Amino acid sequence: MMLRLALHTHLVLLLAVVCPPISATASTFRVTTTTDSHDVIPGDSVCDDGTGACSLRAALDESNALDGADTILLSDAAVYRLELGALALLDNGTVLRADSGMAIIDAATNPPYGPAIIISSDSNTVQRVIIQHSFGDGIRIEGSANLIGGDEPT
Repeated sequence: MMLRLALHTHLVLLLAVVCPPISATASTFRVTTTTDSHDVIPGDSVCDDGTGACSLRAALDESNALDGADTILLSDAAVYRLELGALALLDNGTVLRADSGMAIIDAATNPPYGPAIIISSDSNTVQRVIIQHSFGDGIRIEGSANLIGGDEPT
């Protein structure tokens, strides 16, 4: 019995060393262009639309592909014109906000009859963002415990 317990203990310790638990890490993506473009390789932790820039959509592509609560920082007073459809927040805990002022998401050139943003996950925050010219909902919320509005960083 003691030998069996010792073997189990050693096996558990060996597994803990060889296979450490994977933890979710949070990333911060600073949007550097107002162009509406996708990320080249979602999930590689690098926001890059193929030109070396980080677009709002590319930052969301990365955030959605990674585990953890990510932050996406928009430039103050920038206008992000959507052309490729609704932006999707799919990963829980994403924070989307302008740095210290306000940013604008303009859906005037987006395909009609849809929202500018769809939030399909929980516990997200959208702050310091004005959504204008959306043909559908400005934000369609399908998740729970989401915070929309306010100006204090979370």
